Amino acid sequence: MKKIFYLFAVLLTSFAFAQENKEQANLVNKVEQVQQKEETAIKKITENQQEDYTAEAHSGLVMPLKQTPAQEQQTKEEQNNNLPPQTTEPRQEPKPEIKQEVKQEPKQEVKDNKVKKINIDPQGIDWIGLSKGKLNVKMQRRKKGISTPNLSMKFNNVYQSLFRNIPWLMGGNANVYVYQNREDFLDHEPVASDWSGAFFSPDNNRIVMYDEPSNVNKMLSQFQHELTHLFIENYFCPPGSNKPEPPIWLNEGIAVNMEDITNRASGGVWARDLIVINLLPSSKSPAKDLREPRPISNTTIRFLKFSDFVQKDSYDSAVAAGKVEDWYMQAYAMVRFLFKPYNGQYPEKRIQFEQFTKLLNSYQYKKDSKGRFVKDEDGRKIKMRTPVAQALKTAYGYNSIDEFEIKFWQWLYPYQAEQREKLRN
Repeated sequence: MKKIFYLFAVLLTSFAFAQENKEQANLVNKVEQVQQKEETAIKKITENQQEDYTAEAHSGLVMPLKQTPAQEQQTKEEQNNNLPPQTTEPRQEPKPEIKQEVKQEPKQEVKDNKVKKINIDPQGIDWIGLSKGKLNVKMQRRKKGISTPNLSMKFNNVYQSLFRNIPWLMGGNANVYVYQNREDFLDHEPVASDWSGAFFSPDNNRIVMYDEPSNVNKMLSQFQHELTHLFIENYFCPPGSNKPEPPIWLNEGIAVNMEDITNRASGGVWARDLIVINLLPSSKSPAKDLREPRPISNTTIRFLKFSDFVQKDSYDSAVAAGKVEDWYMQAYAMVRFLFKPYNGQYPEKRIQFEQFTKLLNSYQYKKDSKGRFVKDEDGRKIKMRTPVAQALKTAYGYNSIDEFEIKFWQWLYPYQAEQREKLRN
């Protein structure tokens, strides 16, 4: 009798488990069907908007809508060589924080997209909570059209991408607000400019942007760029700490490097530019006599001497000289070399780069030329951030910024020559 009862219980449990699995399977199928309909609709919208396929300044993948057999073969070869995808033409103005929407906007208008002291919840908007946790994502309820499918999941994938690369910089949570379109973004955000697609506010861990279902790669690149800035600011100068902001060349260099790997781990248009643009050292550079590789394009950028570039006024000087795009390329290249010099999917020098950033976020007492402590008017020792030269020596073994510069060019020129040869073949 006990055996019959036990058998009956097992059968009943199995039946209930089967029913539960069937219900879950039906639910999954319904979700997939809805997502498939949304993606089909978005695809139709995208195909009807030819401007979506113009070469965006910071789109990770820029390819023609239809490819010839020869182009398809070239794409396959590039993927096999682990090279970034080739753009339709050399990108002249690739800098995301200089021009995002209206390209005729003056360069001097932008230093970065950081905005402080903003109320955390935009008023008068019907917000839908998509996720909570490290990323608290809210999206404006759409009145018409279709939103980007699985937006919260895509944003969390961006978060995971950053966590794989710069986990030590990622403290705290981020509040993300996504407007339904650009018009509402500009109407409800007084600090937003018409050239801007997103901004961040470190005082309240807030990122604000708008949905672009027809250009998801661009939107995710912007999000990764701004999220990187948010974490860097909170790492170097948390709200209320009165600590100085991080070195601007490091801040922008890391953000652009992270943006470039959003849609492809080995890099996008920035990685491509590092290969095809003719990059030259300053006439004052200790590496000025090195022989550059055979060119593959007509675009040339001359870098500043590294010891001048790491000074806090180098950006303002670049703005005054109309060389902001060149400045961003140098920031990208220098951080790329310190962090991820080659074209692989993983940062080869992450441990050293982590130590380097931690040193730059540490403080020591300032001394004069005779080694005596410098004091303020009240007789207190003055603290200063660890100098770049000292951080480079401790983390990388470079005895000076000049040695760092020499090592950079000794790496870059052979790397460019090798990658250009692959492109020619």
